[in-house]
Amino acid sequence: MATYVNDLRLKEIATGDESGTWGTSTNTNLELIAEAMGHGAEAVANASTHTITMADGATDQFRSTFLRLTGGGQACTVTLAPNTLSHTWIMRNETAAALTLTQGSGANVVIAAGQTKIVATDGAGSGAVVYEMDDLELAGNLVAASLDISGDIDVDGTTNLDIVDIDGAVNMATTALVTGVLTTTAATVFNGGFASNAASTITTADNTDTLSLISTDADANAGPNLRMFRNSASPADSDTLGVIEFEGKNDAGTTVRYAGIDSRIVDASDGTEDGRLELVTTLAGSAGISRLYMDATETVINDNSKDLDFRVESDVNTHTLFVEGSTGNVGIGAASPSSSFRTSIYGDGSSIIGGIEFRNATSGGATFTVGHASATSPSGTINVVDAGNLTFNTSNAERARFVAAGEFCVGTAVGVGEIANVQPVTAGRFRSFAGAQSAANNTATTMVTLPAGFATYIVNLGFNGVNNAGAYGATAIIHTDGTTTSLTQLVNPSNMTISLSGMAVQGTQTSGATLNISFSILRM
Repeated sequence: MATYVNDLRLKEIATGDESGTWGTSTNTNLELIAEAMGHGAEAVANASTHTITMADGATDQFRSTFLRLTGGGQACTVTLAPNTLSHTWIMRNETAAALTLTQGSGANVVIAAGQTKIVATDGAGSGAVVYEMDDLELAGNLVAASLDISGDIDVDGTTNLDIVDIDGAVNMATTALVTGVLTTTAATVFNGGFASNAASTITTADNTDTLSLISTDADANAGPNLRMFRNSASPADSDTLGVIEFEGKNDAGTTVRYAGIDSRIVDASDGTEDGRLELVTTLAGSAGISRLYMDATETVINDNSKDLDFRVESDVNTHTLFVEGSTGNVGIGAASPSSSFRTSIYGDGSSIIGGIEFRNATSGGATFTVGHASATSPSGTINVVDAGNLTFNTSNAERARFVAAGEFCVGTAVGVGEIANVQPVTAGRFRSFAGAQSAANNTATTMVTLPAGFATYIVNLGFNGVNNAGAYGATAIIHTDGTTTSLTQLVNPSNMTISLSGMAVQGTQTSGATLNISFSILRM
């Protein structure tokens, strides 16, 4: 009885069978062998599973070495039957979904839509395995007039390519060695970054951005980042860390470094590191002229002492702060300061203004100004704007002051309001005080009470503010040791007299009515 147990499912004639017809069966087998060497196609059902079974002793395209899998429409598991069949195919998946090839409980092979694979079954029955060819190993050379690869190419060793035209992506898991020039006509994308071990040049023929660093990160951290790293095995003080140079040509065609940014190590000691950053330019043909210098101890403008002006401009003044390079003079609001320090004030002339203002740092703090009385006035003003004193000191000690009420004191230790509160001072210093008191006719009225301490005072009294020594003005010199007083009358008209009552200075007027007596006192 004939059997079909071979891997091409050919008819095997039993001994003594088919007398007179065995030639026909043999011819059929030869035709099926030829069919196995050719091309065929199998339609896959549009279902999740499908079985292809090789026919026994009859023509079947499943037997073909190159097999196109067509039809389908969804991911499908295709069983290659029977499970005793050991065969090799070149299969191309022409369906729209992935096909999983299986024969038994062993390993399967997946062919993605559009892919072609070499697959083989081992025919081991229920545990049968489907294999795919992973590697193609050639002991010799592969010579091809044209090689068109639509999928991936994985090269582990060295590949010598004279000219390569790649339309798609190139994925290199290890190192690609290019000893010649690598030229790309489109943008080159490095998804994993790249490292260059030698100097590199980027050249453009237009004004586009030659190099762009772009970060698409949406968090609040820094990015994009440009890092310049001096990876020295023996870092030392004064090492240059990096230089950014701005170069161009002069009219003679010579390349000139017109400006630069220079960074160096000042102190490389662990834990006390210091750095330096310097901005330099070319000036009058000399390169490397320092314009801004920052190191561990100072920030310097014009460190090379060139004739360069320093100017700070505001919204209303072109020379809000100005240092004249040729003279070293400093101006505030002055374009040509004629002295070491000069201020020029702009205003409308309607109010007192200060050329220099000192203000307490607290909100609404007191203000002290020095300047012109107004923007159009030639007069100068020293002004304590708020209710404060103006003091004069030497050797860090106060020698004189104007108090807020307008009095001038010499030798006082603190500011005072009334003369009666003045602290004792040594002879030879003076303080003035003025005021007025209402006095009834022919009544001794106290003008002021003198303070304790040794002093001499010149006292002047006037009638109704009129200082007329012939009729109403009286003048006297008063000596006091703080407990007793003595008076020397210098001018004593009939209508006004000065007298003492203890430490109280009194005035008496005989005008016939109650009137104001004005007084002024000068303490010597």
